[in-house]
Amino acid sequence: SIVIIEMQVAPMTAFNKRVAYNLSKAYANQLDKGENYPLLNPAIALTITDFILF
Repeated sequence: SIVIIEMQVAPMTAFNKRVAYNLSKAYANQLDKGENYPLLNPAIALTITDFILF
């Protein structure tokens, strides 16, 4: 599994989109061209904030 751990104190514009983007990149970068999708491992984003995200 891939785990991305991030801590954020100050709110920032589109923070949730940044987290989703970074997780998506980490997930997609597991495979090279022509490799099979079953080789993909789970990807998890653990995000700790000092503000309400949702």
